Amino acid sequence: MESNIPLLAVAAIFIVMTIGAALQGSVGYGMALISSPILIQMDPDFIPGPFILPSLILITAMIVRDKQAIDLSGLRWAILGMVPGTILGALILASFETDILVTIFALLVLVAVGLSVAGLHITRSRWGLGSAGLLSGLMGILATLSGPPIALVYQDAQGPRLRATLSGFFLVSIFFAIVSLVVVGKYGWHEIQLSLYLIPGVILGFLLSSRIVPFVDRGNTRPIILTIAALSAIIIMGKQFL
Repeated sequence: MESNIPLLAVAAIFIVMTIGAALQGSVGYGMALISSPILIQMDPDFIPGPFILPSLILITAMIVRDKQAIDLSGLRWAILGMVPGTILGALILASFETDILVTIFALLVLVAVGLSVAGLHITRSRWGLGSAGLLSGLMGILATLSGPPIALVYQDAQGPRLRATLSGFFLVSIFFAIVSLVVVGKYGWHEIQLSLYLIPGVILGFLLSSRIVPFVDRGNTRPIILTIAALSAIIIMGKQFL
């Protein structure tokens, strides 16, 4: 493990990863929302490569815990949408100015949150899931936050189904991310070393999430999902104007 990170920073990393992992482990997503802005301030190298291995550990643990509730049929359509979305996002990133597009995507998430609060829901049809997967793929590449579109589609699902299905979606997207980063030379031993600072907090956060799950599943899943989605969109737009 690299030794040039001060002890106080290591402690701060542990705390923020614990909080982020506890949130995602209990709700289904949100670790990147909590952790990424702080990690980037500490060392920009923490994002995106080193974030992958801790995310993979957390997602795998969540799938194992809630595997019986995963919606394989819905997951299939979401992944079918995510694949072209990821490819399209990479092409856009390589060829065009992305600030306006990222802002539009964030606004779409806010609109979806507003419609949900007003009582309208995105149906988990093939088209709904595929469109959410497409938007997630685009946002994952262009804004490093892929969770909100899929989470909004599953906002009214039971807690275990929401967490397991989102984790299955993220698992596939992580493998795409690893391949992409390896191809462009952004994932190697340096990134793996940095990821070791993030893993302890993720492990503790997941263990704590199992204590939080009963509270979340007591009718609190939907408002938390909508809040995280709205905050994600606001943070994405904030980055474009700062």
